[in-house]
Amino acid sequence: QGVPVAETMRQCGIDPEVLGASRVEGFSYTLNRKAKQENSFSDGRSENCRHPATAGEETVEQRVRRLENELAYTRQEVEFLKNCRRQIWRLRSNGNPGAGRSEVRPHPFCPIRQANPYRRMAKAMKTSHVAKNEINRQFRSCAPRKALLTDITYLFYRGGVCYLSPILDVCTHEVLAYRLSDNLRVDFVLDMVDDMCSKYGAELDDSTVVHSDQGCHYTSNAFIRKLRDASFVQSGRETAGTTRLRKASSAI
Repeated sequence: QGVPVAETMRQCGIDPEVLGASRVEGFSYTLNRKAKQENSFSDGRSENCRHPATAGEETVEQRVRRLENELAYTRQEVEFLKNCRRQIWRLRSNGNPGAGRSEVRPHPFCPIRQANPYRRMAKAMKTSHVAKNEINRQFRSCAPRKALLTDITYLFYRGGVCYLSPILDVCTHEVLAYRLSDNLRVDFVLDMVDDMCSKYGAELDDSTVVHSDQGCHYTSNAFIRKLRDASFVQSGRETAGTTRLRKASSAI
């Protein structure tokens, strides 16, 4: 009769109730079938491709066959990468494989981004002038027409983008003047200052502070000259770069 399969599983530390009666019966049937075969019991991992034997248990022939398969797979990967490189070069050369590197034209579906013309203009307008921060965030202590704020705002719409340059009274929160422009040239900022002077020139004097950031428009020679002609005091918001530049200028 022998020992029941369930009892053998309990001796090995396996709970047969967790496996279920159907699995225990299937395991018992497999044991009886293997016992009746001529080769008796053997390692079934070599027969099941999903669970191959480890490298230490494989034979020399199996190891040679495995290494050959790995080598063939590596060659296929290298050939695939070479084909991809040829396809990319063909697209970049616009269908002309013999084109040199200097003759390669951009593919119509991958255009090269054009240079921003305003960045070159900003670099040309920007000077080393650093205005002192006269306001220093003391907005509530300012009297009417004594502290003015200005900046440039980007307004996006369906047809493109326009630029708004207003100037604001810190005390009364009034917009004294503003200008709209379809480009970033410094002219519309200068026109804004002229509009403000024509409307409120009698209320402004040499103690009026015009505060802005240290952008290229407000550090340009044209804007500095415009404020100087109107006898205004220029003030600029300091950043880490402008602070280092001001300290270096004072040290010299």
